[in-house]
Amino acid sequence: MKRKKSIRYVIAGGNRFIGFDKVKSKDILVYDYQDAVKFRYSMALRVLEKLDSELKNLEEWRVISTVEARRKQMEVPELDIDNLVDCLEINFDLLIKRKEFLELEYLEIEKEITDIYHAIEFYSLNAQKGYQLYKMMQERLIRRRKNKNETRKINAILLGGIKGLTDRHTKEKIERVNHQQYHPRVLKELFDK
Repeated sequence: MKRKKSIRYVIAGGNRFIGFDKVKSKDILVYDYQDAVKFRYSMALRVLEKLDSELKNLEEWRVISTVEARRKQMEVPELDIDNLVDCLEINFDLLIKRKEFLELEYLEIEKEITDIYHAIEFYSLNAQKGYQLYKMMQERLIRRRKNKNETRKINAILLGGIKGLTDRHTKEKIERVNHQQYHPRVLKELFDK
């Protein structure tokens, strides 16, 4: 007598699933149902309950059957391909124009920073004037950082193209920009809290 195959379950949230990295021996985020771990129901609930907080906070996770997960991934809305191509073309053109603007803005900010450096170098300043220059410098450094971050994100999109968007590499690069941290090279004591 043929044994009936038991229903399996996955942990799903949005269009993402929980997979498992055997090398690191930890749960990971995956985008394809095929890469999701298939559990018995009780085991899926236990894994969901003990899910790492970093992963847990990314989605509203729930346990669903593999049948539902497959069906959900196969549901694709009808698309107006011509309109989609036009939108992609327009958006890539906008990104290129924005990058050109950012490059010009970056050069202007650098010139302003150089002027402030020279004012500090050449003049003795009282406390009020020194503080004003500090605030001017801080504002330009913050603008420059925002400019550099936006440029890096645009470069990730343009260099990654459609493939980078579909395989999530572009998204990962943008996330790294969003969560980058500065580590002092020499004057570590300036960053002690």
